[in-house]
Amino acid sequence: MKKYQIIEVLYKKYLLKKGITTIEKLDYFLFAIFLMIVFCTLYFSTISNFFTTHQNMVLYSA
Repeated sequence: MKKYQIIEVLYKKYLLKKGITTIEKLDYFLFAIFLMIVFCTLYFSTISNFFTTHQNMVLYSA
């Protein structure tokens, strides 16, 4: 009986530990997605700004 209780306690601790790590992994995953979105937004806005300035230069030079 005691042996099984010890195993049960260890298993519960393991599950708790695993639950925390999966939550942390999920947080990191969401954070990575957030960073990717921010990076892509900045990247594309920079490209669009570059193209608009380029078009303006072409228009002014014409």
